[in-house]
Amino acid sequence: MHKGDLRPALELAKAAPADASSVVTPDGKRYGLRQLKPGIELSTGEGEWSRVLWFPPTDEPPSGLPQGVPFLPGLDTTVTIRHERLLTQWALPDVDPGGIAEAASRRMQAAGPDANKRRDVFRSLAPSPEIVCRLDEVLSLLREALERDGWAVEDEETREVPFPLRRLVLVRGASRTEVARGAIFGLPSITMRELT
Repeated sequence: MHKGDLRPALELAKAAPADASSVVTPDGKRYGLRQLKPGIELSTGEGEWSRVLWFPPTDEPPSGLPQGVPFLPGLDTTVTIRHERLLTQWALPDVDPGGIAEAASRRMQAAGPDANKRRDVFRSLAPSPEIVCRLDEVLSLLREALERDGWAVEDEETREVPFPLRRLVLVRGASRTEVARGAIFGLPSITMRELT
């Protein structure tokens, strides 16, 4: 985990009672918690990552979904707000990117400093072909939603090594946005981030 990673606090928030107004991580950091219908909002007054919105898979757009974030039905949605810029991640409901990231981190640490062992672990982190296919379907839906909203594809990249990766850069006026499948260490998710 990197400094400022809110995944542990987010997992605590998901398990918190409905009337909880905050959660405290094992390292003593307190985060504000607000229940959304559906979902949760996690906030901190310090650090680079100021708020996280999490929405469970639904068939209707959640009321707390920020403007400009496309609704993709049936997917777990996490929106991280950093200095008023958004990083959105969609995950398949039966896949846990946070858990996969933790397992990958443990495997890399267990490999120690041996470069060959670390390289083998790194190569083994790619999602399965079935999951890649499912994510490509989601990425196509996201692309269609953005194009309907006036975005145009500026650049597209697909590669298989070291992970299956598909990345698009879209433009609308002076704004640029990146959407990608498997872009963060091969994790099985779709991400969207503002570039400008």
